[in-house]
Amino acid sequence: MPFLDDVLQRPSYGWQDAQGNLIKPTTIEIFREFFSRLNVFKDRKNWLPFFSWLKVACLIPFFLIFMFNFLSWWTILAAFVYSMIIMGTHGTIWHHRYCTHGAYKFKNAFWRFFTQNLTINVIPEEIYVISHHVHHAKSDQPGDPYNAQAGTP
Repeated sequence: MPFLDDVLQRPSYGWQDAQGNLIKPTTIEIFREFFSRLNVFKDRKNWLPFFSWLKVACLIPFFLIFMFNFLSWWTILAAFVYSMIIMGTHGTIWHHRYCTHGAYKFKNAFWRFFTQNLTINVIPEEIYVISHHVHHAKSDQPGDPYNAQAGTP
């Protein structure tokens, strides 16, 4: 497990104090850390999260066009089905089961390509897979990137 202790960049406020207790960062510390991780001039490793969030920012105009020009009960239903069912299923079968755990193999290259590209690629597989392996190894402990107890106090 020593490799998984160091595979993710340690936050500036740390994961645990000298006694091994979980550090619960303040809201300001979380935002400061978030924006420092997007600074590509500070560290070259920040390019991946920078471009991931840039993709999100580029989608905002399309979301606003949808909201102001095409919003109806049918499009709300379609957006709900896409976001909750298609994206949720994609996250489960592609990112979690295939990329993270290698739970199955594709026998056909077409279905692998189709499954990989079922949704808009905003989160690169590397970001999800690496952090998720650390999460499984350190679940609800200091260093778990998804630790629900490590939010704002």
